[in-house]
Amino acid sequence: MGFYYGSNTPPPGDKKRRGSDESSQQGTLKEAMLITWSVFQALALPLGLLFGAVAGLILLFFLFTLHWIVGLGALGLIALALGARGIWELRHPPVLK
Repeated sequence: MGFYYGSNTPPPGDKKRRGSDESSQQGTLKEAMLITWSVFQALALPLGLLFGAVAGLILLFFLFTLHWIVGLGALGLIALALGARGIWELRHPPVLK
């Protein structure tokens, strides 16, 4: 606020109020943990999907190093699972209200 009012003068109407000292305005550990928990909760699903996809790719590469037929079998299982999910979705359409 020094740009508007000068560096030595407080803004107009800024009187010291009861309970407005700096120690009461600082965040507590409980507030910091609540914010941290909220961020982790929001990022849990995307990070879980990302780590799961990377682990799946590593497993697929490992299966191809065992034998190329084992790797193709794993790809076939993935294709069968996706096809079965598609057929299930066709037979059970969502109910729109």
